[in-house]
Amino acid sequence: MRTHTMKFQESDNTLRCFFPQNLDTLVCSLLEKDLSNCISEFLANRETYAVVFDLTETQYVASAFLRICLFHCKIVGTQSFRIENTSDDLKSVFRIAGLTDILNVS
Repeated sequence: MRTHTMKFQESDNTLRCFFPQNLDTLVCSLLEKDLSNCISEFLANRETYAVVFDLTETQYVASAFLRICLFHCKIVGTQSFRIENTSDDLKSVFRIAGLTDILNVS
């Protein structure tokens, strides 16, 4: 079983990215290229859009994932990027890193 697979769902002008349970440094390095390609393709030729990182299944994030979030937030724009379905433990990670407001974590 591949524990580092992602799912993507497009609806109207929103791309929802579903992440796996464990986002350690290795998994992040394996996901990064596909994630970037999918987001780039989605943004192409769109004037309005939103990108949502859905952490429903995610229980652990490494600092590598925080870097990925910041990178894509910069590309997409703070107003169009958000992180949803975040557990209380993961919200604490984002809060301690000072990223809750920047990344629109809920």
